[in-house]
Amino acid sequence: MTEFATQVVQTTQTHTAGIRRVVPAHDIASFFDYAYTAVVEEIQAQGASIIGPGFARYFSVPAETFDLEAGFPTDTSVTSTDEVIADVLPAGRAARAVHLGSYDGLALAWMQLDSWIEEQGLTRTGPMWEVYVTMPTPDANPDDMRTDLFIAVE
Repeated sequence: MTEFATQVVQTTQTHTAGIRRVVPAHDIASFFDYAYTAVVEEIQAQGASIIGPGFARYFSVPAETFDLEAGFPTDTSVTSTDEVIADVLPAGRAARAVHLGSYDGLALAWMQLDSWIEEQGLTRTGPMWEVYVTMPTPDANPDDMRTDLFIAVE
């Protein structure tokens, strides 16, 4: 279920380290598993620290493939490698919704957030990203998962 305590928030620029790929929909779970492990190893190898939950940034509307970056916010900029890229989550205005529950409901949550943006007379101006406030674990109850959804707006 998506909580529609949806609101426009001011985000702050945050350093990130992540891996970007175009991934077929059926490989998305294995991509996340791989990317988060590789990014954590690189962040630690560079002496940086993770300062928040994992995220996924989408560079196009997901369909049969996902053009996305998965990673973590860091306390400082890391040096990009052949695989892990240093970037930032942007500062600025963003529409935010909170999704509670299984990842199976995220597609509907994104559609609801898009509709809310339109109803408010806002315009999408940049990326969309998810923050996995509750990181999944093998024994986690899907009903207890919290994912914050963001879309840059003006």
